Amino acid sequence: MMKLLPFILLLTFIASDRHVYGAGADSASGTLTSEGAALFQELGCSGCHMGPSALRAPRLEGLYGKPVSLQDGSTVIADERYIRESILLPNSRIVAEYEPEMPSFAGQVTEDDLIRLIAYIKSLADETHSQ
Repeated sequence: MMKLLPFILLLTFIASDRHVYGAGADSASGTLTSEGAALFQELGCSGCHMGPSALRAPRLEGLYGKPVSLQDGSTVIADERYIRESILLPNSRIVAEYEPEMPSFAGQVTEDDLIRLIAYIKSLADETHSQ
């Protein structure tokens, strides 16, 4: 049993390290998604991006993986990089028909927070806009 102890400790360390950085999260349990949803509420994102308040900001339901028309006439795909940039540098690419009102969350959210928020927004990909 004593010979197995270092191996067990190593496996425990690897599993906990993977969970902290998101790589080993159990996708079936939706841990990252549920944590991202809670953070989305906590940061006040839902106040502008969900429900009737979405008149001020683009809805996020059904967004992930879809083309987004920007004010400069270009189009971008709403992938992880675009969502990350929109959270950290929201005025770098403004969605067409919206004003640049979103605050930057640079320095306010950690890398782990970004991973959770992106997981939550990705989970909304198959949802439709409800009025």
